[in-house]
Amino acid sequence: MKRYRWMTFFLQAILFFGVSLDALATASGSISSSPSHLVIEKGALGSSTISWTTSGTADAQVYVSNPGGQETLMAQGASGSVSAPWIVSGQTYVFRLYEGTAHSNILAWSSVTTQASPANTFGFDYWPAGHGDDTLYNANWPSLSPTVQADLDHISSLGGGVIRIFFWPQVSGFTVSSGNGGQFNSQLTEISGNLPSFLKLCADRNISVIVTFGNNYYSDNDPTSGLPWWAWAYGNTNQGFSAFLNDTATWMNKIVGAIESSPYANSVIYYDLENEYFQQTTNAQWYISFLYDWSNVPDGKRGVSVLNAAPDAADLAFALNNAAGPKLGTRHLDYVDFHSYITPQTYPNYVSNTPSQAAATVKSIFPDAAIVMGEFGYQTGDTSPNGSADTLQQQRATLNAINDAQQAGVSYYLNWLIWDAIAPAQRTPAFGANPNSPRDVMGGVSAALGILYNPDMEIVSNGAPAGWSIGGTVPATLSSQSGYGVGNASTNYNYARVSTSQTSGAVWMVSNQFPVKGGRQLFMNSYIRSSMRNVGMAITEYDQNRNSIKSDAGPTFNPTSWGFVNYLQQISSSCSGAAVAQDQCSWNVTLQPNTAYVIISFNAQPGATAPSYLDVDTVSAWQRP
Repeated sequence: MKRYRWMTFFLQAILFFGVSLDALATASGSISSSPSHLVIEKGALGSSTISWTTSGTADAQVYVSNPGGQETLMAQGASGSVSAPWIVSGQTYVFRLYEGTAHSNILAWSSVTTQASPANTFGFDYWPAGHGDDTLYNANWPSLSPTVQADLDHISSLGGGVIRIFFWPQVSGFTVSSGNGGQFNSQLTEISGNLPSFLKLCADRNISVIVTFGNNYYSDNDPTSGLPWWAWAYGNTNQGFSAFLNDTATWMNKIVGAIESSPYANSVIYYDLENEYFQQTTNAQWYISFLYDWSNVPDGKRGVSVLNAAPDAADLAFALNNAAGPKLGTRHLDYVDFHSYITPQTYPNYVSNTPSQAAATVKSIFPDAAIVMGEFGYQTGDTSPNGSADTLQQQRATLNAINDAQQAGVSYYLNWLIWDAIAPAQRTPAFGANPNSPRDVMGGVSAALGILYNPDMEIVSNGAPAGWSIGGTVPATLSSQSGYGVGNASTNYNYARVSTSQTSGAVWMVSNQFPVKGGRQLFMNSYIRSSMRNVGMAITEYDQNRNSIKSDAGPTFNPTSWGFVNYLQQISSSCSGAAVAQDQCSWNVTLQPNTAYVIISFNAQPGATAPSYLDVDTVSAWQRP
């Protein structure tokens, strides 16, 4: 009873002295930024919407500041929403919500982080030849690591700075069965465990990685029942689809978690939540909005690829802006990926899917996202020989697509595979059937994107490849040989030949000096066919005054058959033991800080039977910008 009397007295006192209950209430508020992370192109400005609400106060103010900078009044009112269209790349903006106008009591804060739109970078969709995400199985990874090391150095030597790797549920430990839903097996644990080692190889070479999730259970049908695989496994109901989504998020989050908790998380620039979003797939909007909301992909790394630039990009934007879920109203994509394939029927006048046109369409729908051409290529015949109209057209079309992507300002553009897919395809845009069987396009791209003059030996001067010369301890000759197809050039029409009638001593073929940037990695590769011994590549470094300062010799090998072989793959094939774990199975060189010029050389000892030959073709050399 005394307690109630005290409360009555307290209320009477409030009324007597004219104090309102609102004044005694603690002010509170919330503020948000949408989007909270922006990828901003060079010279452009980004925009974010700042929204806030308060209670327990009649007024409030929003101030903005850069880290360490003075706060500036941006807006005022107990609640509201304003646009900040002046955001610059490379800055972090903090928005603080203050009670009243005294600029003293902070109720809440929000921030907008930014990054520059990526540089225009070439790359490949990648897994080693004959493999997919099974590369990372415990039974495969130790033996495939040397192959991957050589492939990554080869990709780098071609001007590649980015790769895109795929994960499919049925290969990476998430399986389904009829009426029993999904199950997870040890393959998911193995892949997650070995993934950091794979990323380390990429980080060591400054190769950026895009991680893409494809899901056949969602996009494909069981051939017997005609139902989508998810409906076949979980039941063709909303409840069944919801259970499937939960398992899909679990599978994806296991892989994302393995990456983001590793020391190499920064190597992954973004995650493609769904490969080739297609508006006509059942529950398409539900699927993508759920994965956006419930996957553990961090801010700044969310991306989606679309099957068709115009209709599917628009439908994707609608889904993100309207589908129900906890992040409705704040969904923002950092990257949007389109694909551009060329076939003999559409080249050279393929109209609706050129890189520049597709990029413009996607950019108009997602103006704040970095635009990526995640897959492109000319689909040549799987068995078309080099020199055929098909492979030469692949070369021209690929170079045109690269030029178009560069002119359009596409952030990343990736050829679909460097080597053919796991199963032989009727038509393929890959750069080779396997690492030892390159197509003509590889030579063309090396010449177009590389830093070495006449790497494909196609320019001939006085009967020899221009820009190359020979030396040795015994007499030898350098000539240009020609011919398409098996037994002739590795790619295109011409190749270099060093020949000698001696059976001892040493011979070498060297490039002209070419400018490089000191202190950076230099990536090189070549295709070699030889009857000589101890065959290898080397470089000599020179300072600004062209004084020799250092020589770096790569491993050598002894050819066992007559045919062009991939140098990096050849030297990595014998790698074992500690060298595998220490990333010493391939070859690249970090130049001296004062190196200004380099020459590349090919060295060999004559064979026991005269004459002996050293044939060189499809050389590639590149440095990161």
